[in-house]
Amino acid sequence: MAKREHLNDYVASDDGGYTYVGVRWSWPSSEARAGFLKIAWMCVAVALLGIVVAGFVPAPGSLGAFYVVIPYAASVVGAVLCVIALIQLTGEAQPMRDHIYQKSGAMLPAKLFFAGASAAFAALAAVVHAMVFLSALDMLSVFFALALLISSVSLFVVRSRVRKLTFVPDKAQ
Repeated sequence: MAKREHLNDYVASDDGGYTYVGVRWSWPSSEARAGFLKIAWMCVAVALLGIVVAGFVPAPGSLGAFYVVIPYAASVVGAVLCVIALIQLTGEAQPMRDHIYQKSGAMLPAKLFFAGASAAFAALAAVVHAMVFLSALDMLSVFFALALLISSVSLFVVRSRVRKLTFVPDKAQ
């Protein structure tokens, strides 16, 4: 889809505004929507908390080893992308407009995987760094890794739940 192609789904209305006439996507039910968003926001909040806490831990690998810092930065970016997608899903009326669904609902599993896998890789890299360069497992590295692993698990819980949802396309009303 081109960057502005979704604007073709809006037509001028008699009152001077615009009306959406494109495809809309419905949640399976309002209970499924409420339940998913509740769990998703709680898990993503836990993941963000874990990522932020890990950022404040001065673990030896987190202070300059590129193989720890780059995946950690990727997990931060991925978590922010997940929050943006959840904000769009939460704020969009039922049924969702197609361009909102394509950017948030359809892409949410990939964004969650990116953030979760990046956090897990950063945790693993920090532990390996501590074991190789310090010849012992440093407690700060363990705490850094645990915070990121909790984040990763939280993001994968949301991913498993969103993959179970089936959004139904509706034609414009």
